[in-house]
Amino acid sequence: MTAHRQSLNHSKASHTHSADIPVAAHKVCTCCHQDKPAEAFYLNHRYKTGLSSRCKDCTRQASLERGKSDPEGKKARLQDWRARNPEKARAQKLREYESRNQRRNR
Repeated sequence: MTAHRQSLNHSKASHTHSADIPVAAHKVCTCCHQDKPAEAFYLNHRYKTGLSSRCKDCTRQASLERGKSDPEGKKARLQDWRARNPEKARAQKLREYESRNQRRNR
């Protein structure tokens, strides 16, 4: 094996996975500037803390606002996601169907 190939294999083996990153106990949201527990943030292996920069509440709010400001874009993004993830889309549709039926049968 050449030295170049060995260095390529080594760099792949040393790739950091989200399980290797320690998650902080608390963090300040960059949007609302509140100090919140780690459970209030989505996991994101791209950050040193292992958590996203916005809390879940701010992330949800931004997503809702984005959907309201561009309904056609939201529809296109959903269709694209469903095309790329047919099994997940089918499972999600089944959960929604079962949830509606449970509410109906109460």
